[in-house]
Amino acid sequence: MNELKRLQLAITKANNVVYEWNVNKNIITWTGDTRSILSLDNPIEISTLERFIELIHKQDRAKFISSFELSRDNGGDYSRVYRIVIDDEEFVRVVDKGTVEKVGNDTVMVGMISADDDVVRVRSLKKEPNMREQNYGAYNDNYENDIFIEELHTIYQNCVTADKEAVLLKISIDNLPMMMTWYSPKFANRIMEALEIQLTQLLRESDVIHRTALDQFGIILRNQTKTEVELVIDRILRKIQLYNNPSFKEPIHLRTSIGSVHFPSYTDSPTDALNKAYLALSNAKNKASEFHCDYLDAKREHLDSKDQVTKLLYMQNAFKENKIHLAYQPVIKSSDGHVASYECLMRVEDEHGNLSSAGNLIPVAERMGYIDIVDEYVLEKVVAELKEYPDISLAFNVSNLTTDNPKWLQHCTRILENADIAHRMIVEITETAAQGDLRQTAYFVAALQAIGCQVALDDFGAGYTSFRQLKSLSVDKVKIDGSYIMGLEENSENLLFIKTLLDFNQSYGLETVAECVETGEVAKILMGLKVDYMQGYYFGKPDIARPWAGEKLPYEQEVS
Repeated sequence: MNELKRLQLAITKANNVVYEWNVNKNIITWTGDTRSILSLDNPIEISTLERFIELIHKQDRAKFISSFELSRDNGGDYSRVYRIVIDDEEFVRVVDKGTVEKVGNDTVMVGMISADDDVVRVRSLKKEPNMREQNYGAYNDNYENDIFIEELHTIYQNCVTADKEAVLLKISIDNLPMMMTWYSPKFANRIMEALEIQLTQLLRESDVIHRTALDQFGIILRNQTKTEVELVIDRILRKIQLYNNPSFKEPIHLRTSIGSVHFPSYTDSPTDALNKAYLALSNAKNKASEFHCDYLDAKREHLDSKDQVTKLLYMQNAFKENKIHLAYQPVIKSSDGHVASYECLMRVEDEHGNLSSAGNLIPVAERMGYIDIVDEYVLEKVVAELKEYPDISLAFNVSNLTTDNPKWLQHCTRILENADIAHRMIVEITETAAQGDLRQTAYFVAALQAIGCQVALDDFGAGYTSFRQLKSLSVDKVKIDGSYIMGLEENSENLLFIKTLLDFNQSYGLETVAECVETGEVAKILMGLKVDYMQGYYFGKPDIARPWAGEKLPYEQEVS
């Protein structure tokens, strides 16, 4: 027996088939038992591209053609996975690996097709609708991902039986809708098909990849260590973020997010694995600088989110039950000791009538999209008070997010009826807002000043706002962060900072407010430095009583 016959016999006994595909002439020559895999006695029935494509499952044809064209145009090795339909009811998943060579003027593909023995070889097509019906209720993807779900079920059960681990990856191309808008849905689909082929080349033969949604892929990594999984994820991220395909002339940049979960260790079922991978993917999409999130990390954030939801519900109920109040703290003019204005601070009333600061609830409201309601509420309460009492000035804080909210500015303009009311309203922005988009913050300040309001920069010195940025904002007042005021009599460095700030503010016509003044000694030092205003417990604690309306503090009511 010569070498060629021995090779042909080995291929046949291994249930593999080898082909030589002359692309230019569109002729496929087969070696091996085509019946074992392709269920055909006569290879002549699949001797052309058109005839061979008829054997491929209809859901895999577009992906196969894209892979075929990419290999034909670029050359080199290729590896693809698709399904061959045996008859009207069954199919087999095959692995097709080969290389492209130039033979004279012809392009020739030489490859081998083998059944994927790591999954059930023959499956019933009749099961697909039932599988979809069972799983899509929990898994909200609207693409042909039923095969991926079925393979996940098979692999999951194999892992449970063999006491092995696998990893499910959920990969999203986040900006694919933008590609569809820029170019066309067909173009975006070509990107996804080509990308699936390239991602397949990063995986092992035992791994599984399918497009599971319009803009998503599902990948199952089997028998890999934690370090190996991390390396695969890094390669996938790099491949997508630096995506390059010579067949696309249009500029392409892909942004991706990846969620992962190890199973069966951290899951109860295949459906549970899908849901947890999707949770991890959602968390990854919300991260500014990290593109991958594992379920265990997402779980920790999920628990924190539950706590945030509880706090948000507490705040929402307080609003519904009218248990949100404003407490007022006097701001004293240093030159004569008179009250120049009051700062309005939010307080929440509990079921026992006790008041507490809403400070710990504000970050939650910001993260949960509720801060616009909070800031509009405070604005309306302050404006109502200013309208009723023309001799007072009130200050209040707004969130950093509000400085970038045109609706709040529009609402503020509408409810301020005249310049006199606006002139007595002081809007405080935090130093953190100034560190964000400086131009947007400067616009916010200018817009408020245009309708007559004063603007103060709160907590100056707590962050990294420079004097140059302070000049760019053109605020009316600067409030020195309390950390520089407390214990001032014993801290020469803080004293130097305050002197420098005062010199700067005075040269640009800005007024200065010192916060957290708690002792008479500190007040004397600040008066000597000619600080314009002072605020702190030494002059009065925040209280819901309104002195300008004749209301007395609770302890004053008890005495009288």
